[in-house]
Amino acid sequence: MAEVYPVGTRIVHPSYGAGTVVEVQEKSIGDMRQEYYVIDTVPSPRAMQVMVPVIKAEEIGLRKVGRLKELREMLSSLPEPLSDGEVENDFRSRKSMLQDLLESGIFTDVAEAVYILRSMTTWRRLCMTDRKMFDKGKEMLAAELALASGQDLGDAMAEVESCLERMVDKGKENGEDGN
Repeated sequence: MAEVYPVGTRIVHPSYGAGTVVEVQEKSIGDMRQEYYVIDTVPSPRAMQVMVPVIKAEEIGLRKVGRLKELREMLSSLPEPLSDGEVENDFRSRKSMLQDLLESGIFTDVAEAVYILRSMTTWRRLCMTDRKMFDKGKEMLAAELALASGQDLGDAMAEVESCLERMVDKGKENGEDGN
């Protein structure tokens, strides 16, 4: 049986990021009546309202926001950056893999995509597509962290950035080149 999210539940939509269920609304289309979760997303870069059919929530991948302790542990445990040879060189394959990770909406998957992209910045500039995925991933991590911690989005983004910098510092301490 699918989980029910009452009003006030902090959730993550795999495509739209973190938000809060603000209403459960019933809509009619012809003779069919259906309930929808109305979700206010964390404003990153702008707030929006998303409607998700209650019966499709599990299929879509809607889930509760992670526990703060676990989210922070995940971010603080990022290993030193990958080297150039450890990242897929084929642009299309890399883009597809990174998009799959981001679109899962799962915190660990999103963190992995951000980790890979941040690693890449230690040896070259990101192309426009990689930069957009990197920024989207950081926004998704920060939005979930903000909801889990009760802090504002800017503070959560600063925490994500700090964890990424510590990761790069680990690589420098171990003798790897970095920017």
